[in-house]
Amino acid sequence: MRSFKSILPHCAILLAVCLVFPLSSYGQDVRRYTGPFQAEDYSGKADFGYYIQENDTILEGPFQLQRSDLDPLLTEGSQYFSFKGGYKNDLPIGNWQFQFGDFQATENASLVDYQYNVKVKGALLEVSGEVGNGKFQGEWTQTVKRLENSNVDTTLFLSTIQFKDGYPQKSFRIEDDEKVLLGRVLRDGLAHDVWELYDKKVPDPIEYWHFNEGRLEKIVSSRNGESESLEIFGSNIENAQTIDLDERYARILALRYATDEGPESSTIGLLTENAANYQKLDNVYTALGKPVFISAFKVQVAHFPLDKAQKKQLDEIRANLKKAEAISNELLSNTQLQLIKLTDEEVLYLLSSVKSLNEELQAPISQLITYYEEDILQFVQKDNVLKALWPQAKPAAIEVTYNNGNDTITRTFTGPGADDFTFDTYDLSNVNQLAQYTFQSIDSIRRALDKKLMHQDRRKDLEDTEERMIAEMTHLSGFVDSLSNVVSGPYQNALQSIKATANGILKRYSEMKDANPDSQQADLLLTCLSQMDELAIAVSTLPAREEEIQQAYTKEVWNPFTFTYMNEKTKKPITSAYQNILVPYLLEKISTNLSCDNAETLLRYNEAIYQRTLDMKDEGTGKVERKLKRERDPQEVLQLFDVPSYMEKIDE
Repeated sequence: MRSFKSILPHCAILLAVCLVFPLSSYGQDVRRYTGPFQAEDYSGKADFGYYIQENDTILEGPFQLQRSDLDPLLTEGSQYFSFKGGYKNDLPIGNWQFQFGDFQATENASLVDYQYNVKVKGALLEVSGEVGNGKFQGEWTQTVKRLENSNVDTTLFLSTIQFKDGYPQKSFRIEDDEKVLLGRVLRDGLAHDVWELYDKKVPDPIEYWHFNEGRLEKIVSSRNGESESLEIFGSNIENAQTIDLDERYARILALRYATDEGPESSTIGLLTENAANYQKLDNVYTALGKPVFISAFKVQVAHFPLDKAQKKQLDEIRANLKKAEAISNELLSNTQLQLIKLTDEEVLYLLSSVKSLNEELQAPISQLITYYEEDILQFVQKDNVLKALWPQAKPAAIEVTYNNGNDTITRTFTGPGADDFTFDTYDLSNVNQLAQYTFQSIDSIRRALDKKLMHQDRRKDLEDTEERMIAEMTHLSGFVDSLSNVVSGPYQNALQSIKATANGILKRYSEMKDANPDSQQADLLLTCLSQMDELAIAVSTLPAREEEIQQAYTKEVWNPFTFTYMNEKTKKPITSAYQNILVPYLLEKISTNLSCDNAETLLRYNEAIYQRTLDMKDEGTGKVERKLKRERDPQEVLQLFDVPSYMEKIDE
């Protein structure tokens, strides 16, 4: 026996029951639970009896579960339900009443006895009847009411059906606010005799469905004094099979006549709504753990089973469809493409082509797969289905119409392999070819748009880089100009050289624009301009660095003649070499030989001579100092400073 606990893996009720009633208390003493409860999709407040038997929770006695949420009711609306019935030894029994509501609060609230009464509007489905031996028994009724200000405004739907052991029996009545359907079924639920559809505005039937033990022989329509008869299965059904009379049956009837719409009839609408309401009850009983048997009206249809080859073709069609749908959804939801199409007509055309392919080729293929997955194809002749989906043979070329903001343009899209594409017969092999062609066409559009996106990304990167280049040049120019009255001589010459070199770089780049420079070239020039900016800052700090070095090499010494401490400069050959040889050499190279190729080297040179000069303050440098007194060659001085000869690269 399936336990009640097994349907509550995520429900607080199980823990509450175990805590309040220990499992050691066996037997059939019926206990009661009232509180929150969830069974699959149904969550609300429950009140039911139960007892524990062999660690199973067995429902016993009256049962009630309902939900009514006030907060959503006052805002966007509320889904209401209420289930009332009973159980005997864990089986549904007796009278059951179901309510399903979709309500919204109205503005007509009132205060009564210090409480607010909120009135609602919406639709309420009420279903009630008897259950015995786990099956529907006796008369069951469905009523759908429209509520306004918590009062019944209109009865939208009403169904009365007799059941025995779960099967509909005898006569039934189903109606909405305009039509009434009267009919009869056999003991096994098979539709039988003539079913009559009435318009409430006229006394005589407007439609007759002639059944014979589940076989719909014909439909006779009588409107405006004219009668029209449509033969369905006639006197015989090839390879008959019994199915439910539901929406699927309506689609089968439609496709039998190579149309996706079928006979225009209110009968189908009444029957499908009736079946859908009973399906809700079946879902509830299943969620509560004990399904109740209820059979829909039964009918017979012809059976045309799918063979292995057809199933294989349909699976291939579905695979190509899913790939095409995934690409289509990705392209049509790409916000970057949606922006690009505003300025790029080719992108607009390609996206419009995707939409046209979806509508003309992909949509009917999708509908075919829906028929396959909903188990409809085996009950219809395949050529009828294909004719319903494609009333005319589809050419490979698709007309694409779009508006570019000024004019309406029509172009022809032709996908890859169009010359090999044919659709001159109605069979699944042709549809398989069509599905492949559709996927290949959409995939070819994706590749074309990917190139557009890559180009757009590169262009965007290039534009970003160019903006940064201009920003670097603006900063450099402003910085150099700000030092015009601060530094002079070789320092000012070096700064002006840096500025002029940077300006030349930008000028040459602007002359390259007609040749479409790539982002890599722009990145290199941006790096160069950034190094020029750093070099200008470095030149501006040289006087301060020279002063810093002088301070570092100055120490206090005691003068015994004046009895005071005096500042004495030490290691003058080193500081002199830095100030009078190495720094002027740097400034000279910047002023006369600056380029993108040596800017980084000059920066490294500047840092190296500065840091090495500071380091030598605490080293034994007597021998080096003696040589420096006689040396004026910058390269030789660098060797004595033990600094790599950076200037070799400068002169290259």
